[in-house]
Amino acid sequence: MRLEILETKHLPTLHKIHMKAERFFSTDYEGFCRTMGARQGFVVVTATGEVVGCISFSSLTPGVDVVIHCTVDPDYHGRWARKSFYKTVFDYAFGTLGVERVSAYAFDGINDRVAQFLLNIGFKHEGTIRKATKNGDEFCDGLIFGLLKEERRW
Repeated sequence: MRLEILETKHLPTLHKIHMKAERFFSTDYEGFCRTMGARQGFVVVTATGEVVGCISFSSLTPGVDVVIHCTVDPDYHGRWARKSFYKTVFDYAFGTLGVERVSAYAFDGINDRVAQFLLNIGFKHEGTIRKATKNGDEFCDGLIFGLLKEERRW
């Protein structure tokens, strides 16, 4: 596995992955392209050249904060992440983007795997937004995570 720079040519594949991995946040293709077109980041690529995920950044507040997003094909959960990826991603956030913190979100009962992953790589749970989204007819809480520049391990 390797990281490559996120480019417009990756959007069709990433939309398919998004629809498979995050069914609770289904987005039409045009809306997905508008959202992703405004982001910077990386795609996760297998040794055979298949794009299987994306790590991207949005909501940049220069010198302060950026929100990180990660979507990976469920077939690759638990098999894609590398320590070298963390270094690349956080060098980009703290170095290239020049922020002091990286924020991330997960949703209780929807993507608990994400919350555990964030904690495992050094993020701190900073708060909960009650009834932040819906999963079908049920409300779910939003979990807010943060990683400060001085706390990074990678």
